[in-house]
Amino acid sequence: MSTIIRWARVAAEACGGWFSIMSGALSIPFVFLALFWASPRFYFAALAYLAMGASAIGAVRRIHLLVDSHKKELAERRTAYDREKQTIEAQVESLKEQLDDRASRLSVITRLGEFRLALEIRRREINKLGAVEWEKQREDGHDIQWMCLIHEIQAYFDDHPAELGTNAWADFLCRDNIDRTPIIGACGMTIYHDQWENLQHGIAHSEKNLAKIVDQLRRNKT
Repeated sequence: MSTIIRWARVAAEACGGWFSIMSGALSIPFVFLALFWASPRFYFAALAYLAMGASAIGAVRRIHLLVDSHKKELAERRTAYDREKQTIEAQVESLKEQLDDRASRLSVITRLGEFRLALEIRRREINKLGAVEWEKQREDGHDIQWMCLIHEIQAYFDDHPAELGTNAWADFLCRDNIDRTPIIGACGMTIYHDQWENLQHGIAHSEKNLAKIVDQLRRNKT
């Protein structure tokens, strides 16, 4: 039903334009010609055809203007759509980068936490051994486990400068305000006590430095 009404409206608009032209200013000269010269049918037919031609030209012109208007509107909508699409894509890319950055920082924080735990475990092992037993485990005057752990931490810092920052390794090695509280061993004071005590102080301070770096990363993450 709605289709019939729509087509009836289109037909009425087309015929109405044609009839209005026939009954308008164009009909006046044809009326005089029909009254005084030749057959009225001929002039009526001529009037009808001319009115139809004028109506057709007007319809074509209106259609052309309507098409141009629709093309312009479509182009504007297309431009707005492309602009909005680019904005959304940029926002999505930015969110993706933020998520990737947060995931990367979280991974780094987790790894630094593992290093802190390893340092704590090694410090407790050294303390439990005592100065004499600890000295017996050393090779060429070095604590091999401690040195291996430090090399592993340094390699990790070297591989993640973007997440940790260029000064992170220097911050880790910093010995400012190191706690020098005396540590009493089970064997009392021995010739190895100072080295045994200093290493524990150094490991404990390294733990604190890692904690500071982790805190800074967490602040940057939020």
